[in-house]
Amino acid sequence: MRSSFSLLFLSLFLALPAPALEVQEKAEKPSPTLGVPLSTPLGKALASFDAERYRKELLWWASDERDGRETGTRGAREARAWALARFEEFGLIPMGVEVGGKRTYDQPFPIHIQMRDQVDPAEARLTLAGKDLLFLRDWTLLGGRRKAEIGEASLVFGGYGLTDEDLVRCGAKGKVLVLREGRPGKPLDMVRDPRPGWLPTFLAKAKRAARFGALALLMVSPPGSKRPLFSEHQDLVPWRGSFCPVIQLSWKASQALMKDLQAGEGGKAGTFPGVKVTLKYAADKERVGRNLIGLWKGSDPKLSKEYLVIGAHRDHIGIGAYGSRARKQRGEIHNGADDNATGSVGVIEIARALATARFHPKRSILFILFDAEEMGLIGSRYWVRHPTVPLERVVAMINMDMIGRVRDKKCQVMGTNTSPAWEAALKKATARSPLEWRILPSGFGGSDHLPFMMSQIPAVFFHSGLHPDYHTPQDDPEKCNPRGAVEALKVLLYTAQQIADAPARPKFQAPKRSGRRPRRRFTLGVALRQTGKGPEVRAVVKGSLAEKLGIQEGDLLLSINGRRVRSISDVYRRLRRASRSKKITVTWSRGTRKFTKSSPVKAKK
Repeated sequence: MRSSFSLLFLSLFLALPAPALEVQEKAEKPSPTLGVPLSTPLGKALASFDAERYRKELLWWASDERDGRETGTRGAREARAWALARFEEFGLIPMGVEVGGKRTYDQPFPIHIQMRDQVDPAEARLTLAGKDLLFLRDWTLLGGRRKAEIGEASLVFGGYGLTDEDLVRCGAKGKVLVLREGRPGKPLDMVRDPRPGWLPTFLAKAKRAARFGALALLMVSPPGSKRPLFSEHQDLVPWRGSFCPVIQLSWKASQALMKDLQAGEGGKAGTFPGVKVTLKYAADKERVGRNLIGLWKGSDPKLSKEYLVIGAHRDHIGIGAYGSRARKQRGEIHNGADDNATGSVGVIEIARALATARFHPKRSILFILFDAEEMGLIGSRYWVRHPTVPLERVVAMINMDMIGRVRDKKCQVMGTNTSPAWEAALKKATARSPLEWRILPSGFGGSDHLPFMMSQIPAVFFHSGLHPDYHTPQDDPEKCNPRGAVEALKVLLYTAQQIADAPARPKFQAPKRSGRRPRRRFTLGVALRQTGKGPEVRAVVKGSLAEKLGIQEGDLLLSINGRRVRSISDVYRRLRRASRSKKITVTWSRGTRKFTKSSPVKAKK
């Protein structure tokens, strides 16, 4: 699920949710098939869910081997291949793009990388002593050059590299230079330590390495330091020709390399006999995301040409370079078990249930595993703009995001006020569920149902609630509740069946505001994505204040009412203050140009 700290929809749609509706009828006893006869295809599908199978699937998706499933990384590619094999196994029809005249399951899309996230992980290569190191797990780029290609180079050690004498002693010219971070007796943690204190010394080392002719600079952790990778910026050392590439190794990779060090006199210099390094990366390419799309064909000759989308995002935030709520643990693997391995497994298990029961509702079911949700709903927004089936034939969308932390047998569905059809379907589906269900009419949380809602497609969002482990390395599979998740999936499938089999498609209705006074009484009307440069506008709501001011997609917000905004949270705070003033002044940039415009404040009542 996209964090409110990294994606915040400050639009006319945002309002407090209306009071939750309790739709589960307590008088009826819970049923393993929700009261549906086992002899029916739907009953067989509902009976086929298995909590133990769900648990094992979840363990695979959220293991450390997946490296947090950040878009474009090895772990994300493995998750795609795993899900694709399941789609094929269950007989889903490929509904991605055509390649060579044949439909595939994939829908690739470009991701315009921002400052701190330049290099495509799929194209980054670093080999030490014949061993491939993984980008963003074993090493990261700290800047210096936009691209590099070094083959079979020797390494030399220059100690801490604090003086010219250190580099003269080791002979760095034409070799890859290895330096320890920080100073003797003062280990450096670039993530946790205040940057103004260590940045000048760090940049001085980078300049010295380039001045003495090093091909590249490898920064390793000092003895005893288990600091995380500094993954916040890949341009910490400026991109210009006066620097060489600057690489930081993880503390594990640092330990492995330093075992091969043959130190010279005094331990201030040395070599690595027999160890060669190869390096290749490019920071001038777009990263590519991939939505995975499979079709379960409907049974009705006419209605099968309409589609119900069941989706979830399969990506997470990797090692926490962006979106992590645990700043001191950035650089550690964020497994994203609940967010959103639980939803990814949910998509697979619902497809499995339909295939097992050979149950084909009247309308077709389009299963989509979205990519790059954590970067700003990029995959779902791209699909809505470039649908692989006619968008006007998509009757509804059901989204799963964080369904694995069912506690006290409670779960929730949001967004039912997008169509009157939802409430009736959910009332029937939840009546004999062992879970207690909260039905929230409003549901504009930052997840993949939003682009569908904004395209006037009825959409709901299944969710088991936030928790302290959200967007931290502690979101592990052992803390999830497979039995609760499976019960949620049953309700989702029963709800989907009613929408898919209804004679008429659900009618979209614009979400209504609650009778309560909204928390955000003043809105700008933009969707934002956090970047290294600041909050970037990803979408502008039609008719909003932002559109009237002239703000466009791709602009960077700089200040509101004269106060600088560095993060999306800053934008929220500035807008809250603006609601108490008579006018608002916004400053933003577009390329090299800067704009400042003002407007009277019209607070929402």
